[in-house]
Amino acid sequence: MKKKVLIVGPWVSGHIQNWLGDNDDYDYLIVTCHQFNSLEEKINIKQVYIINQLISFALFPFVLFYHYLKYRPNLIHVHFLSSYGILSSFLPGVKLLSLWGTDINGRMTNNKLFRFIGCMAMKNYEIINSPAQHMTDKISSWGVNRKKIRTFQYGIDTDRLDSIIISHNYKYRGNSTKFVVASIRNWDLLYQIEKLINSWKHLDKNQFTLKLFGKSNDPKIDNKIRALCENFDNIEVIGFVTQEQFYNNLLDCNAFVSLPTMDGTPLSVIECTYLGLAPVVTNLDFYSTDMILDDSFKIKVNFNTEELKECLQSSVTLWNRNVVDENKKTIKYKYNLLNNRKLMFGIYNELI
Repeated sequence: MKKKVLIVGPWVSGHIQNWLGDNDDYDYLIVTCHQFNSLEEKINIKQVYIINQLISFALFPFVLFYHYLKYRPNLIHVHFLSSYGILSSFLPGVKLLSLWGTDINGRMTNNKLFRFIGCMAMKNYEIINSPAQHMTDKISSWGVNRKKIRTFQYGIDTDRLDSIIISHNYKYRGNSTKFVVASIRNWDLLYQIEKLINSWKHLDKNQFTLKLFGKSNDPKIDNKIRALCENFDNIEVIGFVTQEQFYNNLLDCNAFVSLPTMDGTPLSVIECTYLGLAPVVTNLDFYSTDMILDDSFKIKVNFNTEELKECLQSSVTLWNRNVVDENKKTIKYKYNLLNNRKLMFGIYNELI
């Protein structure tokens, strides 16, 4: 008989699906408080959504405890500390917690009371999965036992990217005088997309082209970004596309920008780097502790137009074949999806 694993978290996000893949070594029950459109028949999912998100989360602990008593899991794997992690910390049994970037770099960092609550909740988990070394260092400084932290993110499918590179006969295009730049993050405020667009109007439209990927779940922000872009001949709004379309469009670019004010382990950055695009990123901890980049590829969080232009030019110039190959080796070692799934299932076996 298969061991039972209770998964708790936002099924809609994709994080849980990436961790599980098509693994069927365990009997899974997923309990989520977020709405989503479709239920996969092959997966046992209980959606706890009552009227709205606030009421749903208020009632969630009671519904969760009911499913726990009915299911009797051998292991509980909870995703996202700030909501599900805190609300699930009272459950008895063996528990594993997977943190996200916004868990630690958002309210936990800025609000001492919320940090205290989060740290108390983390004490009730046998193992904590941190997606990045800078996050491990931060929660350790808050008093979380480093011995119970396992630092790795699920990563990216490098085999799939290799096949795309081969099938498109893609070759690295460095030292170009024309810059086709992919903006790869969503349009929420922390990613500074409006600031990027306002900076773009000061760049030579014959030299700089921007492909704008993503969207915002806030209709006002989404409409505002699209309206701003209508004034530019050198900004192409790609929007939210399938993963395959995303990769295909990236192969037309020679650089990418990722300009958030905070981050965890940005997988889209890792994908672009693996494909050979020159990076321009904000100077966040991830790039000095996890995926180390030279200062030539980084700009201040509070950047200006001239700094953005200079960083784009130096990035494409310095991002040579040797640098690309070295980064691909690092990514294959640290961020390989299939390998990191095995690490997670190894933790399952260790705890059960």
